[in-house]
Amino acid sequence: MSFDIYIGNATIRNCPDENLLDLVVEKVTHPDSPVMPPDPADKGWGDISGKTNGRHPGYLQMDYWAKEMGVHGVWFDKEIGLMRDHPGIQPLKQCHLDSHIAAQKIHPDDFRLSWYIFWMKWALANCQFPAVYNH
Repeated sequence: MSFDIYIGNATIRNCPDENLLDLVVEKVTHPDSPVMPPDPADKGWGDISGKTNGRHPGYLQMDYWAKEMGVHGVWFDKEIGLMRDHPGIQPLKQCHLDSHIAAQKIHPDDFRLSWYIFWMKWALANCQFPAVYNH
C-alpha cells in the first residue's frame, strides 16, 4: 500500500455520482521538476512520478524517510501534520517548506527532500490555495 501525495492548488471537485464536493490537488507537470534517477535494483520500474507534483511512497517508506530526515512531525503530527488525515488535504505553509530546507542542510543529497522542496516552493509561489493532498 502507498500514499498518493500531491502538492499544488486546492480545488473543488464535483462528484455528481456521489452527490458531494471534494477538495483535491490536481496533477501538474513542470519541466524543471526533479526526477529520481533510476535505481538498478528497480529492475525497470523506476520512479512513477516523472516531472509531476505527485509522489507515491509506501506507508512505511514515507514514515521511515520522514523520521530519518527529521520532518516526521511536519507530515504525521496528529494536530498539525500535513498528513494528519488520510485521506485528506491540508494547507501548505511557509513553515513546512522551511523545515524541509533545514533538513536538506543536514541531508544535501536526498532526492526526496529536493522533490518536496521544489514542489512546495512552486505551490507557495504559484497557487491561490497551496495544499498537500493525500489519498
